[in-house]
Amino acid sequence: MKNLFQLFALLPFCLFAQKKDSVTLENLVCTAQFAPTDARNAVHQIKVLDEKTIARRAANNLEELLATETSFRFSSDLILGSGLQINGIGGENVKVLIDGVPVIGKLNGNVDLSQISLANVQRIEVVQGSLSAVYGSNASGGVINIITKKSQTKPFTFGVQSQWENIGIKTLAAQTGVQKGKFLLQLSGNVYDFSGYPADSLRSSLWNPKRQYTGKAMLKYYLSDNQQLNYSYSVMDEKVSNLGDIKRPKYKPYAFDEYYFTQRNDHALNYEGKFGKNNLQSTLAFNNFDRKKNAYRTDLEANTQDLVIGDQDTSRFNAWLSRNTFSRTINQNISLLSGIEFCHENAFGKKIQDSTENKLGFAQMSDLGIFIGGKFDFLEKKLVLQPTIRYSYNSKYDAPLTPSFNALFQINSNWKIRGSYARGFRAPSLKELYFNFIDVNHYIVGQTNIKAEQSHNVSVNSSSSKTYGKINILTEGNIFYNDIQNRIILAEYETLKYRYDNLAEYKTKGAGLNLTLSYDDVITWKSSAVYTGYYNTARDEQPELPVYLYSPDFSSDLTVTIPSIRLTMNVLYRHTGAMPTYNFGKNGVIEEGRLSNWNLLNATVSKYFFKGKINITTGVKNILDIQNIVSQGAIGVGHSANAREVPVNFGKSYFVKMAVNI
Repeated sequence: MKNLFQLFALLPFCLFAQKKDSVTLENLVCTAQFAPTDARNAVHQIKVLDEKTIARRAANNLEELLATETSFRFSSDLILGSGLQINGIGGENVKVLIDGVPVIGKLNGNVDLSQISLANVQRIEVVQGSLSAVYGSNASGGVINIITKKSQTKPFTFGVQSQWENIGIKTLAAQTGVQKGKFLLQLSGNVYDFSGYPADSLRSSLWNPKRQYTGKAMLKYYLSDNQQLNYSYSVMDEKVSNLGDIKRPKYKPYAFDEYYFTQRNDHALNYEGKFGKNNLQSTLAFNNFDRKKNAYRTDLEANTQDLVIGDQDTSRFNAWLSRNTFSRTINQNISLLSGIEFCHENAFGKKIQDSTENKLGFAQMSDLGIFIGGKFDFLEKKLVLQPTIRYSYNSKYDAPLTPSFNALFQINSNWKIRGSYARGFRAPSLKELYFNFIDVNHYIVGQTNIKAEQSHNVSVNSSSSKTYGKINILTEGNIFYNDIQNRIILAEYETLKYRYDNLAEYKTKGAGLNLTLSYDDVITWKSSAVYTGYYNTARDEQPELPVYLYSPDFSSDLTVTIPSIRLTMNVLYRHTGAMPTYNFGKNGVIEEGRLSNWNLLNATVSKYFFKGKINITTGVKNILDIQNIVSQGAIGVGHSANAREVPVNFGKSYFVKMAVNI
């Protein structure tokens, strides 16, 4: 019974488990699957970052963890946070889920992944390519599903972790759990403090000081062996300080300072029940995102602050989600799925202007999706076909049918081929429709007549494994193609005036190769290379330019474990290739530019003590001390051709992390 409880706790967003599957909990994946499935046999190609990988890399947040993976590219805005690309598709088309519930509050089209703590995460599952048929709008580029810990094997558990980095980062996390009878209560919290880096003599810093508090409470009740009900509440509170340079340092010095406050509050109620061959899963969720900006004139001599009139701002987003799925196992070869999902989102703020609403500074949008699918096994499960289709009603846009078709062909026990086609859909966000930001430095407006994005995604993956005694070799190759119609971008429509508008089309394509070598759980070497082509939007004005601009990625991850003394050593290298660009320079002339390549090298050593109850990890991040890269040529619309430095990472940092688990 306890194992059954653990299975359901780990998989709150999966629909059902097939009785004949013989897999361990560690190998099971849920995202986009009809059932808890061994990752090696999943119809989709799923990248899994487990708890051991997260601990070994000592990453402080989700952005830092994914930045070590190929296919992911990040850009940094020192105020708005991180921007993400997967296989050349931007973060506005990537759905980020925490336990199956979408994360709201995108700024500049992206969820700031640096706001997502890893302190209580069990695993992260990433599916690249369109999953709009299952997850609706904003999933046409992929899905990142963060699965938190929701089970324990002992009546009482307690753990605490602390990490210190010499560049001014300090973290402290703790979690506890109590299981009694049919009840399980878990509490966790995390504090992240960053003093800013690098500080200069003028008081300001390139990477702004930041403090985050996160917490989560989860209460689970086992109604029976096959039914469970759980409620969770999580909160994130962040303050980012953008301190200005000193003015008049020798006579009544002062500075202009900005403070950005962000708070997330997330409630989720989940029910799961299994009745013979039938399975029901239901989730109700409410998410709140608040962001506030305060600007002050700071008198450094008198140590006082005065609000700058007219330079304050507050934005708020609320989202309600109801997701219900029902599945039935017809026989050992056929499984069926049906689901209904409703999402309603509100936006509040003085920069939101929807003329169709009666309230000022208010906008809203609703989306209803109904999806059905089937999983069919042929040739003694050597061939698996999984078609899915979704019908959506959007309160602002006519949504097309979004079908997907996935296939898995097992040529033999060691060689598998996966193929997929999926159609994607993304309705413009409330910000893209109704945002209105005009001051002395900005002129950005939304546009209500922009079209919704529609896309096509095709991918093929081949994987092969071979064992020679204690040596195991796994090779994977994949190709992908994305075609987005009416891609939404921020474009200049008059001199220094910008609005959200549609591109005629945008495409990416590429190929990747992964190689994993392991020897008896002692040595594991993973290497990955991806070559991605990005559609050259400048050729719409100058057709003789190349259609695609190509850039390579490469990573190497070597782990050596000495089981007898419980010591693990890891060296990770990531090369992000140069990116050619074509942009408008002076007098509207298209000019060629280039964003330089850069390299990330990390090394860690981890040791367990007292039967695994204490773990100490130490190492060096960014050994090569790469902080900025050069962007040569035209930077973007309305800028002249020049060269500038773009921040990509903190400087070299030494860290120590200690974890105690009882």
